[in-house]
Amino acid sequence: MSKEAAAQIVGDDGTLGPLFANVMLGGLAPSPEERARIEEFARANRVKIDLEVDDDQLVAIRFDVTYSGCCGYEGAEVLALRARRPHRGGGCMGGEPTWIDHWAITHDDGTYLRAHVDLNRVVFRWERALTTEELLERADATFGVDTAKLARTAGDRWRSLGAGAFVLELPYRQTPWEWISLEQLGMTIAADRGRVSELTLRVTSDDKSIEDSLKAHWGRPSVHESTWTWRKGDRIIEADLVDMQTATVTVRRRSA
Repeated sequence: MSKEAAAQIVGDDGTLGPLFANVMLGGLAPSPEERARIEEFARANRVKIDLEVDDDQLVAIRFDVTYSGCCGYEGAEVLALRARRPHRGGGCMGGEPTWIDHWAITHDDGTYLRAHVDLNRVVFRWERALTTEELLERADATFGVDTAKLARTAGDRWRSLGAGAFVLELPYRQTPWEWISLEQLGMTIAADRGRVSELTLRVTSDDKSIEDSLKAHWGRPSVHESTWTWRKGDRIIEADLVDMQTATVTVRRRSA
């Protein structure tokens, strides 16, 4: 794939490139003409582009390319840098940098990019980022659900950690640089008898303090130092406040 083609797919800092100017994440599904134009571009440049549509809404745009030949690794690395591939070390820290293979960025326009590099293969997925309220609603809706159903619905956003533990990746802002471990790129889930019995996620409020966001969603909590607690029907919700904008939220089954 040429540099010119890459610039059509990936814009500055990992945003969607000009190829997708006429489609909108979270908007109506692309027209047949737009689909045909994007599919032709993908064929001509030997890449995979999937427009994921659900209920006539464009949910995600997936891009996948595998570079071949003696320079395949270099091509993948150059493309990944267009999406702000982060690293540890190097620069003023000294030593050789260690490049991160999995990362995510939430852009100011509300677009979420999930990126992965595996040697000579690069995979990007763009989605509309969830708001704080939508994220809390997702936590409520996920508790108690059959994990097999969740896995079918989530597809490659669902990963098993073994021993009844899973990660459900979600598109939302956590930190400016989201190259932390894979388990922290979404909701960590524990299952009992095939159903979600506990879940944990880190929540960053988008337009107000995390305290205001939590109270707006679950009401007044019981407060002990930096831990807020709600008891709701079959569940207990705890929020450990990290700072004014961030909390780690855990939802678990309430004892009988």
